[in-house]
Amino acid sequence: MFFRTIKYRTLKLAALSCCILSTSCDNEIIPSEPIGAKGALALTLKTGEVKTETITRATLDIDVNTFRVSISESNGTPLIQDKPYATLSESDCTLPTDKGYLLSVENCTETEAITQNDGWGMPRFTATSTFDIESGKTTSVDLVCTLENTGLQLGFDPTFIDKFPIHAVTVQDSRALVFKSTNQDQIAYFNTTSENLTINVKLTGTAGGWSDRLDMTKSITLTKGKINVMKLTYSESGATARLIDISGI
Repeated sequence: MFFRTIKYRTLKLAALSCCILSTSCDNEIIPSEPIGAKGALALTLKTGEVKTETITRATLDIDVNTFRVSISESNGTPLIQDKPYATLSESDCTLPTDKGYLLSVENCTETEAITQNDGWGMPRFTATSTFDIESGKTTSVDLVCTLENTGLQLGFDPTFIDKFPIHAVTVQDSRALVFKSTNQDQIAYFNTTSENLTINVKLTGTAGGWSDRLDMTKSITLTKGKINVMKLTYSESGATARLIDISGI
């Protein structure tokens, strides 16, 4: 007999949801006994911890039920492609006996990771694993999806806002993302294949009376798998010297 119950909820950061053959899960599928030269897959998905220190109350809302699951045979033949985790059925998880099945999971593509949310992008979680299926047995796979890209949240210290009430910080890649003190809850996402990504940000600002203007470019380094939080500060030294600094919190 086959029972299935699905409850939807949004999980934050350490999101956790279970799928097949688990008795304490939000998405629970209990398959009948495998027959013939087949076995069953019991898949549990969760997301790893995301390192971040938020300036505001901004959070990542991650629902693993929407993550896309793909399964291929050892010879590369696809069996399931980009199927939402919550919709996996008993038949999807009853597989022929074989070694070296390839399992891959993602919540979005690389393109979606930098084009969603009006171009600000979104966090991209991925995971891959291999598993074997034995006849008449259940194979359990616990998969942790980790943050594959990097994010930037930029804060404005009162020292900077007081000096330059009109201001903007523009991040230029294939997009032109503009941070201001009014959108400090905004996070910009960037794809990267290396552990560190260096980007240039352009700072512009105007002091009261338009007598003192700011126009400069600085380089900052973002760490993969992390929401990088940077704060913009201003200080003066002597009669005319000034220091504009972007530093991690």
